[in-house]
Amino acid sequence: MENLPDFDTITTNLSQWADWTLRVEFPIPDAALVVAFVLALYAVRLSASAAKDSVRDEVEQLYQAELLQANRKIQQAKAELRKAQLEIERERQKRRRDTIRGATGARRAPTPRLVETPKTLERV
Repeated sequence: MENLPDFDTITTNLSQWADWTLRVEFPIPDAALVVAFVLALYAVRLSASAAKDSVRDEVEQLYQAELLQANRKIQQAKAELRKAQLEIERERQKRRRDTIRGATGARRAPTPRLVETPKTLERV
């Protein structure tokens, strides 16, 4: 433990090293800066394209869901319309039959007539 540096020594050495790295200038070629800039632009373009595609897919899914729901509502409305039309037609036919019966008399099953059977001769 005696050989280990104390905390102040470590922080001093780190600050000296940081000062040295900031003072040293590393030459960076212009071509490397241009390539780095182009790569950064390409990365931004890719991420924007991916975001645009995901938004487009989400909007398309929402559109398809709304379209499906609208088609279901249309089918339900058509079914209700057909039911209403059939009901109207039934009522119209019923009224027509009733008016025909009213003009010619009601069509009823004839009442059974009593038919007298011939009396048999009584034997005396």
